[in-house]
Amino acid sequence: MILIILIYGLAFFTMGLAIFILPKKYSAFKLTNKLWLLAGFGIFHGINEWIDMFMLINKPAEIPLVEFARLFILAISYLFLVLFGALIVSEGKKKASVLKMLPVFLTIVWIGAIMLNNQPILR
Repeated sequence: MILIILIYGLAFFTMGLAIFILPKKYSAFKLTNKLWLLAGFGIFHGINEWIDMFMLINKPAEIPLVEFARLFILAISYLFLVLFGALIVSEGKKKASVLKMLPVFLTIVWIGAIMLNNQPILR
């Protein structure tokens, strides 16, 4: 299981790094100017998987900072993904003025969901 998590994290991290260094200036790929958001997701999500692996190997139950870092990095990785999707959807529908607020709305919902969570962040 540890090897699978290592490879899973490496896959996300490598994907993010590859997207981050992708030459964007002359790319014909339509989403190029938003790909940095996918790069952020991949890099942060890969790091999160490695923290999960560390927790499985070392069982650092006495280290709440590791658990907090894991949750924080996971939340940040998904924020990148939510913003990417929201920007692509709202950009594709320029005529719908409501959709222009989609990135802001989804970010507020995401932050609110984390802040209003009634379960303890750290166990």
